[in-house]
Amino acid sequence: MRFLEKKEKIEILHSIIENKNTGTATNLADRLCVSLATVENYLALLREEGHQIGYCTGRKTYYLIEEKMQKYGGL
Repeated sequence: MRFLEKKEKIEILHSIIENKNTGTATNLADRLCVSLATVENYLALLREEGHQIGYCTGRKTYYLIEEKMQKYGGL
């Protein structure tokens, strides 16, 4: 995969996470046309960049934790 293509997919992943519309990791892999392992690697890269990413089992979506913390006054 070309570097720019990888960068674009990571940016798309970040955008999908911001919108809290990811589905499961398997759903993400299908949407991004990559393997499940690649999705996990992309999530790890985003976390290395300082993004705190959580997963809601009820809604089956990844989300940015700092947004949740701000919404509830730092809880």
